[in-house]
Amino acid sequence: DGRLLIHDPNQEIKDMDLSLYRSELTQLVARKGVETLYQPLVDAKTVEILGYITSFSITGSLFTNFLEAAQFARENKQNEPLIKMVLRKAVARYYNMRRNNKHLLFIPIGLGGVEFISDAFSTQPFAADIKMVFMLEEQDFANTFVSVEEMLKHIKKIKKQKYEVCLIISDTELTLPDKIYGEVDYFMVNDKILNHTQDDERERLYLLASLGKLLRHQKPIMITDLPKWSEIEYYIRAGVDYVASDEISKKDATLLTIDKKKALRIINFSKRK
Repeated sequence: DGRLLIHDPNQEIKDMDLSLYRSELTQLVARKGVETLYQPLVDAKTVEILGYITSFSITGSLFTNFLEAAQFARENKQNEPLIKMVLRKAVARYYNMRRNNKHLLFIPIGLGGVEFISDAFSTQPFAADIKMVFMLEEQDFANTFVSVEEMLKHIKKIKKQKYEVCLIISDTELTLPDKIYGEVDYFMVNDKILNHTQDDERERLYLLASLGKLLRHQKPIMITDLPKWSEIEYYIRAGVDYVASDEISKKDATLLTIDKKKALRIINFSKRK
């Protein structure tokens, strides 16, 4: 009758893929298929280990990496079981391996996972003996909330449970209300910024200027994922408090220490500031 019928298979494929990935995520949680890695964060002056930064990885999965799985979980309302599983696994492994009760355990968590922290440890009474610091992204706050009150609400919810908060600086420009920077306990810069500043001196200077502004809050400043020794030296001499790098000690399923030769090298950087 002259009508043109168009079949679009993409929608069917998308629906099938979502179902497939939902099932994959459910199985990932059930088998606890997320590997927990730890990396020492060291004092730039004394090379004493402040604590360990936790990261998560997955292999043999439809998901390319853990961040992809976490993002899918948030978008498809499967966030709670995934967050609880990785928190419990990270804390249990750390508790069984730790050698120093003073060390801090830094754990990345999205804003959507803050509400699950308490329930995650309800079956792990030993978790109360671990000094935990939850890492939140500056950009997550900027993209999620408009009011300062809503931002503070999430920070205070973590602190009310006797944990500390580390704010990951997401941009060379400080994007949040000043009050938020005053409420957190640590500032951290990672590869999200460093990838842009490594070969761009102007961006690097912007970053140093931003870190300089944060100094008045009198909170420790950390830089992680430093790719080579020249970068480690640069930021230590610039005055950062703590550093982490594969050059110093790699991410590992165990709690690694610092080689003496590398420790002396770092101390020498501090002396030459």
